[in-house]
Amino acid sequence: MCKIVREFPPLCRECSALLLPPTCTDSVAIAECRRCHEKYACFLPGWLPTADEELIKYYSNNVGALTFEFGHSFWSAVALAREYYNKFTDEAYCRSIGIPTQNDEFFWHEGGGMASRIHYYLVVGGDPDPHRFIDWRTEHNRLKRAERDRLKGL
Repeated sequence: MCKIVREFPPLCRECSALLLPPTCTDSVAIAECRRCHEKYACFLPGWLPTADEELIKYYSNNVGALTFEFGHSFWSAVALAREYYNKFTDEAYCRSIGIPTQNDEFFWHEGGGMASRIHYYLVVGGDPDPHRFIDWRTEHNRLKRAERDRLKGL
């Protein structure tokens, strides 16, 4: 798994060794620690079709949340986050499922909750009705809390 960073640290945060030079794809640069092999990912401008570079950095946090909260691999989470952004900013797609088109302002407003929304719509295949998403999220969070409380009691 990769730790998502806005810029690469000069040294590994785990063992303080130097990082190898990053390798790049069309969406992300990844630098690996020479010693412990910890990986750091920095999303590149243009991985989403928006000119708002701050949103790109902010939205990339959803990749980490998709891996941590829902168990997706890093690359699967990258693909899901990108697919969601592309689909739900497309006016024709949103019209076809009966929801308003989402824009950068919407993504800023939703913040950290976007990972749940991405997982619900693209993986679970949930009902596009926003109220059904809220119901699912409420139940998902209730189950998460119950599991956390159960583990605390062990």
